[in-house]
Amino acid sequence: MAEMETEEEAKKKEEALEKLKKLVKDLHEEDDSVKRREAASTVRMLAKENLEVRGTLSMLGAIPPLVAMLESKDVDSQIASLYALLNLGIGNDA
Repeated sequence: MAEMETEEEAKKKEEALEKLKKLVKDLHEEDDSVKRREAASTVRMLAKENLEVRGTLSMLGAIPPLVAMLESKDVDSQIASLYALLNLGIGNDA
């Protein structure tokens, strides 16, 4: 029984990782500012209280596109990326 739970947990982790990868891919979507802004907002919410998600998103490359969004002409995109970056940095001492 424990082995099945382990497989189920692994499957959930794999699905969560795939969602995070898609989210980072959306952050890199230069032709769709709405998709990027929504992705930044999602990063903000996911990173708000989950240290593991923060580290994973950082390793997947979420930070460079968020930094680039700070120079956007769209103020809402700037704000979304700023808050996402702040939440990614919470609790990271490095």
